[in-house]
Amino acid sequence: MLALMLVAGGAACASNADGNAGTLAAAASPASGTGNGAAAANDHRSFARVTATVLGIYSPRGVFNLSARLLKLEGLERYKFDIPDSLMVLEFKPGVVPEPAQIRDVMVKGGYQPGPFKIEHLPVSEAEKNGVGWMEPPKITSDSAFVRWLQMNFWAGP
Repeated sequence: MLALMLVAGGAACASNADGNAGTLAAAASPASGTGNGAAAANDHRSFARVTATVLGIYSPRGVFNLSARLLKLEGLERYKFDIPDSLMVLEFKPGVVPEPAQIRDVMVKGGYQPGPFKIEHLPVSEAEKNGVGWMEPPKITSDSAFVRWLQMNFWAGP
């Protein structure tokens, strides 16, 4: 299992299940074929779960600032926030590999300092189907900026 830690300064440290440190590029890239996460990332029977600490998020307004930016992450299936613990949990569709830089950018552009986070590749059977607090990103489909704004802010479901 691949675990990534992103520190506030932008430096990253990656380690595999054996505890050996590797480079971020080799560990995070599914095309490289290196690391234990590469096989799991390309397997459509597993999904990626990102658990990130968002330093400075203490209110529902902060959740909105981040959730508006989460819409730009390709393959995001659902997300939830744990405000008291300053945690953001993202689950991606099977076969989608999230990039650590994208996760960091979501937090920075939302106005928050990124804390440590990890990316896990889990079997689809471990996904909670009806857990409390899970939200799905709205389906933004229009080419019009105004209509996209309406869909994002007043989305009522599929």
